[in-house]
Amino acid sequence: MKKKGFPKTSQPSVGTFLAAYNKTLDEGYEIIAITASNLIDDTKVSVIDSETSAANFKILVEIALDLINQGISREEIVDKIEEQKNPWVFT
Repeated sequence: MKKKGFPKTSQPSVGTFLAAYNKTLDEGYEIIAITASNLIDDTKVSVIDSETSAANFKILVEIALDLINQGISREEIVDKIEEQKNPWVFT
């Protein structure tokens, strides 16, 4: 029996990422990826190195989802996530 929920260890293969990204881009959407490492460099794909553990990683994803639901642009979301992962930067 598989448990659903937040993943705890491995990430999908690069091929799985690529297929999901291509499908999403083909449908006209943009992508914000919060990953364990910097995997891609593309103008329509923003890659954020979470620099954190699974628990904090989940918080960054939840913040991104909230900002997406508010209609914030991809660039602004990336900036806000970068600010959140470094709480010692005061604006």
